[in-house]
Amino acid sequence: MTCSALADLWSRFLDIVFGERYVEMLEEVTSVSLSSIRRTATIWESRSGDFLAPHVDKPDKALTQIFYLTERWTESGGGRLLIQSTPYSGQAVCKLAPTAGASAVLVRPNSSWHAVEESFTDIPRRSLNVTFWSTG
Repeated sequence: MTCSALADLWSRFLDIVFGERYVEMLEEVTSVSLSSIRRTATIWESRSGDFLAPHVDKPDKALTQIFYLTERWTESGGGRLLIQSTPYSGQAVCKLAPTAGASAVLVRPNSSWHAVEESFTDIPRRSLNVTFWSTG
């Protein structure tokens, strides 16, 4: 794939996630009003040994959709998104491997605990996060 073709794909993707229809679909699925608030797109990469301890998102985050971009990820590589019922480690009610094509939507109430388990592979864990901010 050429740089130009890749740039075109990213441009189309960003047109979608910053478009009206995407917002309407997220509002329908989550019942969160998003149409008039600011959003950002960020790319994240983590490596072997990286993790995120159990937390809830910052108060100014209304919603985040994570799009995983990592090809060739295996379950033994760790690095899964853990949806938790409590802030305590080991309380995951759902585990999502960061494989290309997987996605998660996190709505931010005060009880939306989540974490990322430690990665145990040399394959970089990559994601693109689209975040809707309730302030700013």
